[in-house]
Amino acid sequence: MPAISKIRFTNVIYENGEKRYNDEIFEFESYNGAILLENGGGKTVFVQTALQAILPNIEVADRKVKNTLSLQNTSAHIAIEWILNERPRRYGVTAVTLFMNKDSIDSYKYVYEYLENDDNSIEKLPFVRDSVGGTKRPSTKEEMADYYNVMSQNRISAKNFKTLREYHSYIEDNFKIIPSEWRKIALINGAEGGVEAFFDACKTTGQLVDNLLIPTVEEALAGDGTKDFVEIFERQREHFKKYKQLNARIEESKKVEEQIGLYSAVFKEYDEAKTEEIEAKEDLKALDNFIKLESKEIRDKLEKNIKESISLTQEEELWKKKYSSYELKKYESEMIKEEKAHKEVLGDYEKLNNSKIDKDKRYSSLQISKYKKDIKVQEENIELINKQLETLDKDEAITDIKDKLYENSRKLRGYYLDKEEKLEKEKNLYQNQIDNVNQQIKAGEIELKTIREKEKALLKEKNTIEGNIQYLIKDINRINKGILDNPNEANIKDEVSRWKNRITELEQKVFEANKQRKILADEQQNLKEALVKLRKSLEEINEERHIVSNDIRNIDQNKTELLVKIKEFRNSWLSYDIDAIYSKQSTIVTQVEEKLQKLKEEKEKYLLSERLAHRYADEYRDSEYYTADSGLEKNISQWRNSFNYLESGTRYVQRVCKNENKMEEELNNYYPYWPLTIITSEDEIEKVKAKVDKIIGQITHPVFVISEKEAKARALGENILEENNVVYPSTWNNNLKQTYFEQWQKDMTAKAEETTALREEKEEELSKCQELHRDITVFYNKYPYEQYSELCKAEKTIKERADEVLASIKNNEERINEIDIELNKLSNDVQEFSGEQKSLEEKVLKGQESLNKSNEKEENEAKIIVINKDIEDIGESIAKAEKALKDNGELRTDLLADLNNIKNNINSLRVDKLYEEVKAASPAYSDLTKETLEEERNILQDQLNNKQQNRGQLEERLRSSQTLKKSSEKQLSDFIKKLEFEAEENLEFPLSGDKEISNLLEELTKLKKPLEDTKKQEEQARVRYEKSKNLYEFRKGDHLKAYDEIIKFSEELGLLKTILSKEKDELKKKRVYLTGEKERLEKENKNVDDVLRGLELFNVSYAYLSEEIELRELSEDLAQKVPYNRVQIIDSAKKKLETVKKYLDKKLLESEQQKAIFIKFCEAEILDVKLKEMATSGVKFKNTYKDILEWQKMMEERISRTIEIAQNDIREHDREVQQFISQLHSYLVTMVQELKAIPKKTRIKVDEDWKEVFIFNVPEWEEKEGKEELSKHIDWMLNQLEGDRFKDENGIERTELAKKEIEKWLQSKQLLQIVMKQDTIKVKCRKVTNDGKMRSAPFSWEVSNSWSGGEKWSKNMTLFLGILNYLAEKRKQIIPTNRHYRTVIVDNPFGKASSDHVLDPVFFIAEQLGFQIIALTAHAEGKFIRTYFPIVYSLRLRNSKDNSTQIMTKEREIKHTYFRDNDPDTLIRLGEAKQLGFDLDSLFKSGDA
Repeated sequence: MPAISKIRFTNVIYENGEKRYNDEIFEFESYNGAILLENGGGKTVFVQTALQAILPNIEVADRKVKNTLSLQNTSAHIAIEWILNERPRRYGVTAVTLFMNKDSIDSYKYVYEYLENDDNSIEKLPFVRDSVGGTKRPSTKEEMADYYNVMSQNRISAKNFKTLREYHSYIEDNFKIIPSEWRKIALINGAEGGVEAFFDACKTTGQLVDNLLIPTVEEALAGDGTKDFVEIFERQREHFKKYKQLNARIEESKKVEEQIGLYSAVFKEYDEAKTEEIEAKEDLKALDNFIKLESKEIRDKLEKNIKESISLTQEEELWKKKYSSYELKKYESEMIKEEKAHKEVLGDYEKLNNSKIDKDKRYSSLQISKYKKDIKVQEENIELINKQLETLDKDEAITDIKDKLYENSRKLRGYYLDKEEKLEKEKNLYQNQIDNVNQQIKAGEIELKTIREKEKALLKEKNTIEGNIQYLIKDINRINKGILDNPNEANIKDEVSRWKNRITELEQKVFEANKQRKILADEQQNLKEALVKLRKSLEEINEERHIVSNDIRNIDQNKTELLVKIKEFRNSWLSYDIDAIYSKQSTIVTQVEEKLQKLKEEKEKYLLSERLAHRYADEYRDSEYYTADSGLEKNISQWRNSFNYLESGTRYVQRVCKNENKMEEELNNYYPYWPLTIITSEDEIEKVKAKVDKIIGQITHPVFVISEKEAKARALGENILEENNVVYPSTWNNNLKQTYFEQWQKDMTAKAEETTALREEKEEELSKCQELHRDITVFYNKYPYEQYSELCKAEKTIKERADEVLASIKNNEERINEIDIELNKLSNDVQEFSGEQKSLEEKVLKGQESLNKSNEKEENEAKIIVINKDIEDIGESIAKAEKALKDNGELRTDLLADLNNIKNNINSLRVDKLYEEVKAASPAYSDLTKETLEEERNILQDQLNNKQQNRGQLEERLRSSQTLKKSSEKQLSDFIKKLEFEAEENLEFPLSGDKEISNLLEELTKLKKPLEDTKKQEEQARVRYEKSKNLYEFRKGDHLKAYDEIIKFSEELGLLKTILSKEKDELKKKRVYLTGEKERLEKENKNVDDVLRGLELFNVSYAYLSEEIELRELSEDLAQKVPYNRVQIIDSAKKKLETVKKYLDKKLLESEQQKAIFIKFCEAEILDVKLKEMATSGVKFKNTYKDILEWQKMMEERISRTIEIAQNDIREHDREVQQFISQLHSYLVTMVQELKAIPKKTRIKVDEDWKEVFIFNVPEWEEKEGKEELSKHIDWMLNQLEGDRFKDENGIERTELAKKEIEKWLQSKQLLQIVMKQDTIKVKCRKVTNDGKMRSAPFSWEVSNSWSGGEKWSKNMTLFLGILNYLAEKRKQIIPTNRHYRTVIVDNPFGKASSDHVLDPVFFIAEQLGFQIIALTAHAEGKFIRTYFPIVYSLRLRNSKDNSTQIMTKEREIKHTYFRDNDPDTLIRLGEAKQLGFDLDSLFKSGDA
């Protein structure tokens, strides 16, 4: 700890704001300083405030800082400057700013290390700042926090701290300021004269040692001392408890294991019965599940049947729809046929009617043409008559008439040529038409012949196909009867498909079976090979097991023998069992070795005692009287004859006492060397001395040779030998009496014999111990625990391996047998599957043949339909061809008739009377009719013949022509009005027009009846067509009402009828099948439901459907039998389960009885709750033999593991106990050493010699004895803790009480008393006298506490400073850099001490230890203040101007002479220091601070 250079208080307000330190700096420069302050002025406040710079928020005298200082709305700043190094001068400042934070004290902590004249030194810390008015004010906490932060960021040696731990760690590591040391300083400042109070609890030596010295050493030593030992002991104790528990558990577990074996045997029988029951339940569950699956399958089939029925209904509806569409198509076809027939008849009728119309049109056109011709003729006649009337009065020339006649001839010629040309054209046209018709007729005849040949071929093919169909039908029926069970109902196509699927399924089954056979065969072969290896392995394991078991038995035998010897060796080991040989190995070895060593030492002691005892017995056996040196008496006897007078001192005393009636004790008090004295005459003294010189190598004691006169004088008490501090053997005094000597001789002989016996006994004990040590050494070397543990593990592992191999062998053998069964079954299955497959393949072949023939039959039937259609079409083609031939023949007839008419007209034209007459004339074309031209020609000829009619005739003719014209026009008009159709009005009337009209009338008459007949036929055909059409529309309407659409067919009606008929047959078969299947399934479903209801009721009683029962598949054989014998199989399974259940109930009762016995045993015999729970839980919750075996194995493993862990733990615990004892012993040895070190810190120099004020006498002990005592103490503690005192009424340990007692038993003072065997540490103190001397004789601590007040304070302060120094040096290595390098601040420490001889040692010791003492006292007067404190501050309170507060002021007094002589530099520093004083009257008003 460095010394203090300066202390600074700023804005320190106390006494509720009535008193304060404004900004004061106290300079000490590492020297002792006294601060004089009157009582009540705040000495304790000063100390507590100064301590804040080291221990923020520290309490002093039970006063908290917040109760000492006023910090509301303000903050206090405290700083201490420490001298860290003298040359060069280096400082460290610790500064604290205190302030309130939520009703508690908080602080900013800051340190700074610097050299002299640093601009951030303690004086320059900105605790005070300039205010706005130019005055000074204290800094706020925020301002100081900013300053501290800025400094810590900018200066590497400046630090601020968030936590107190960091702050203390830093100042301890860097400034060597020890917070624990300052806490003790705070403790002694709890009251004025606190040093006295510090020692109030140490009135006796025991209290001093227990309450101060031992705690001080414990604080100095590393660790927590007693607390650490308590924790270690608690751990060891837990081990010890666990050891006992584990030992008990092992014993219990062995019993449990035995009981488990009994229970396991009974449970095995129950488990076998349970297995049978489970198998029966599994069988029944499998049956139940199979039947449920059957039920589901049946329901699924029923559902499928319903769906198929619905689907079939839909198909039937679709078929009906098709059939309705087919019927509709038939009606449509019939309608089309009737329509076609009607059209044909209508065509015939229309043809006749058109012919009639054409003829009517021709007739009307010819008639109109005739009327027009007649009108034209009359007009031309009228014109001609008018011309004649015009020329009647003129006389024309013959030439003109001839010319006109010629012109007339030309016109006629033109007329004939025109007519002839037109007729020729018509003739050619008709001829061409006739030729075409003839060609058509010829082609039609050829086509008709071809069609008829085709019809003949089709009929022949039809007959052939029909014959094939009959043959195919016979074959199909024959094949179907051979392969189908119900040929009338079964569908061969579905059956073939099913057979093929089944064949595929069988092929897969055969493949899987063969594959499984190969796998099983390989597995069986592997198992057989593995079985050979396993059996060989088992033999090897058994051999290995035999070897290991022999080794373990050998070790166990040696353990048993060794255990007997160990128990004989120590009674406390009688409780050890055989396992303790290893578990307590460390204890056994350690204690045997320690005992061996102790016995050796004891043997040596006994040997020494024996030698001594025998020496005395041998030396004094023949002595008549006693001499200190036994040989002296013999020498005197031998020499007596050579001297006048020679006598031993003892004989002389005896003679004198006898003669003068005195006591030997009286003479011995005068002169204690009688046993070493030879008395002779005065003259013979030199002669005796010469004799003694000769035997000087033989004597062991000094020999006094005196004269009789001297002897007498000493016997009379003259010339008393005065020697202080000399202790004489009691035998010298006692053996002066002869009777006592004689008895002493006897005692020495007896003692010699006794020591010999003891020595022999000890040697025997040592021999046994050596033998035991040799045995345990040999045993542990030969059979180390690791080897034994490994052997046990190996034995267990080998046993497990053997069990595993046996289990594997058993499993392999069982598996091989299972494989044989499976292989036989698979072979049978393959044979069965192959046979079924072969049969089905034959059926498939025949079925395929049937299907092929069916397909061929259907193809032929389809061909028949096509052929029928073709024949029908051919019939229509023949009728059509015949009709065409007929029509063409009729057409040819008509054309030929028309051609003949044209030819006749040509001939008629050529034979006309004027044709030849005008033939020579050149033709000229005119619009005039032939009649007009003929009339004109007649008139011209009459004119040439002068036969011209007169006017009257002409006029008559004119009138007649006009009348005819009018008549013709009227007839034409009437005729046109009567026409029902439009006639050709521009038709030129042909030459044979009249004949044609006549022919047309005749033809029209002929057409009347055929037309009427055809009309009737057409009406009948139309009625039939309309009827068929109406029927079709009606049916169509009904169809569309029933169905949403009309199905369109691409097939012909005949084929369609066959298809629909076939579909109907198929649907009918399906309906019959589905109905029958439904009835069958419903019947089977009812049967299954009845069975399931029975099973459900049975399950209520036997619970075979519980989740615990494994669901497995039913065997294939049984699965095939169940559907045919369901009830009988179920009843058989039920009966089996009932029988097994009865047997199981019996075994269960036996098992429960054994379980109850086992649980009763557990409850009564097992104390370990966990083991009891594990044991009982096994029988309570393990429900299968496998679980029981696993649990049993688990218990065995757990017990084995527990034993192993326990043994290792016990061994480790045993070692740890020995280590713990060694730790305790080492700690106590260290503590003794440290206790002896404390007085060295109280040395003072007296007369050039260093003397320790305090002396600590600590008893010594032998290490082995100390450890043995500690071991006994640990055992005693463990036994005590097992007692009833530490248990409540429920037997539960009272933890707090136990812990409290353990802490008490393991306190250092308690342990020291144990190893010191109740001897005590003695503390003595030397007293300093008035003359500055120190008395050599020390006083006990109790005596020192009765000294005067000053002397008592002096010795207490000396010890306190010594303790501080001791603790500080133990805490940190402190290298002195100055005269003072640690500080103590004390409040009124002197008390009654004022004398120099009292204070000198304290200040001397403080100086020696480097302590700077800063004392606060009210003793203003007194020489000691100026003597021991070169710097003195006098503090006084003065009132502020407004009397609102008192401000602390100081005056400093420096011992100038002292500093001039010893340290002038310090005087300079003190003279240069400046105070930052300022007037607070204007600043620190009430409420402004």
